[in-house]
Amino acid sequence: MSSARPCAVYLDTSDYSRFGDLLRGKADPGDEQLYETLLRLKEAGEAIFPCSAPVLGELLQYDTDHRETSVCKARAVEALAGEDAFIFPNRLIMLEVAETAHNVGLLAQAPRAKAITGQRYWHPNVGNAFENLKSEIQSTIANTVAESGHNRAIRRAAKSKSRKFSMTDLAEAADRVVPQFANKWGLSEEGVRASIVAAIAGRLKPEEASRALFSEVAQPTTFIGVYFERFEGEKDLPFWMRDFGAQIQTHALKLRAALGDLPGGLRPQLQQLFREKLGNVGATLIKALNSDDLEFGVTSELVARFTEDTEQSARVPCSATMSQMMIRFALESADATAPEPQRSTGGDFIHALYARHSDLWRGDRRFSHFLKAAVPEVADRVVPRLSELPDRIQRFNAAR
Repeated sequence: MSSARPCAVYLDTSDYSRFGDLLRGKADPGDEQLYETLLRLKEAGEAIFPCSAPVLGELLQYDTDHRETSVCKARAVEALAGEDAFIFPNRLIMLEVAETAHNVGLLAQAPRAKAITGQRYWHPNVGNAFENLKSEIQSTIANTVAESGHNRAIRRAAKSKSRKFSMTDLAEAADRVVPQFANKWGLSEEGVRASIVAAIAGRLKPEEASRALFSEVAQPTTFIGVYFERFEGEKDLPFWMRDFGAQIQTHALKLRAALGDLPGGLRPQLQQLFREKLGNVGATLIKALNSDDLEFGVTSELVARFTEDTEQSARVPCSATMSQMMIRFALESADATAPEPQRSTGGDFIHALYARHSDLWRGDRRFSHFLKAAVPEVADRVVPRLSELPDRIQRFNAAR
């Protein structure tokens, strides 16, 4: 193949689900042929199929009585995606802020990172969170010293020592602050201790420690065992996109109840109203970023500037895409003749944020039609039928 790199394909959650059924002997022959064709394209270097956290969050639902179903879906991801992955949603938004800031002269150096990475780096980067954890551990050690009852000179010497973070101090303090951190991110306490101690002791850089921390769950089949079967905290990963979908579905149904019988002649005015009210709703993606998300040279001040300046935030691709989709979704929701708003649309919106970073993007026929109309800039990347994908990959490569 003569192209500079393989065609990057964002597969739909349902695609992996179908192939998972195939691996457990529940699919039809057509799916088997299609799966083998995609594997051949991958092996020939003509296509890559990076996975993403949103796909894994939807795909790896878990039921102890149907463990094989989840495992086979995970195996399908491993076979097609390998170590290729799209970066975590928060990182994607931060990367786009950095790229946009550089393009408009607000950031001197362009970020070197890309939306597609290797080594199964689909998980968040919690390197910045290590700094907060370091402060908590230091505070824990200092409080312990202060409560020890020793005289002032001994306490002063002990506090000075605590700032140097001896391994003994760290191990003792970690026992008190690590559980909450592990529960927040859905990780084992043992893995957190091993990585944070190395990071705070200076043996690993924060991002290296973060990747080491998540390495235990980055492989999908391993993720099932660690997250669903050994992790004892609240398992919110499979539900966060579903909850987002439920929220926008509720608002959409209220909108339809209020405006569903609006005369057709008033639709242009309604469209203009939605453009005015929702034209920058995508900026909420940037507003949701916090200090733990800072990366790629972006500072809190720069994030605030993009949050407060509607013209700047509209230049960030994820923000623009979300605004365009929300406007279209509101228009369709207010039309009584259009299909009823679905809960799954929230997840589709998150998946669609990756469309601009994919050469080809898969979605079901209904949402593919919606996305083409809402975001015309990505229309030529959208593939509504899985059966069309091999031909689209070959056509894409031939055109390059």
